[in-house]
Amino acid sequence: MLAFGPAAYTVYMFLQYILGPEYGVHAAVVLFQLAIFTLGGALAVWAWTVADDRLLPVLTRHRERAYGAALLVIAAFVVSRYFGAIAARGAASRRQAHGRNRAAHSAPTRADRDVIDGRPSTPVVDRDLQLDY
Repeated sequence: MLAFGPAAYTVYMFLQYILGPEYGVHAAVVLFQLAIFTLGGALAVWAWTVADDRLLPVLTRHRERAYGAALLVIAAFVVSRYFGAIAARGAASRRQAHGRNRAAHSAPTRADRDVIDGRPSTPVVDRDLQLDY
């Protein structure tokens, strides 16, 4: 039963490593990451099938409610982390709808200035892994 959590988390994380932002570049380490992903998946499936629910303690109604309330508090905390971004996005869209944000949209962005100056708008990585702008 204890093996399922870490195995599932390993599958979750290594899937991101394999399919992450540089999915077009496959280094030798991807084979290692793919092996860890596969082993984690196999261990998660094995742990799920081996788990015997008869060994789990029987929860009283009060204990179920307490666990449910705790999970709701944790979920509220996680969701509250995004309230600022959601509110800022809503405020920006309201400003745009009322036309107050015209000056900000007419100003050139850094990418526009770089294109005007003849520089690439995104950093270019050379072979020594130094960023050149």
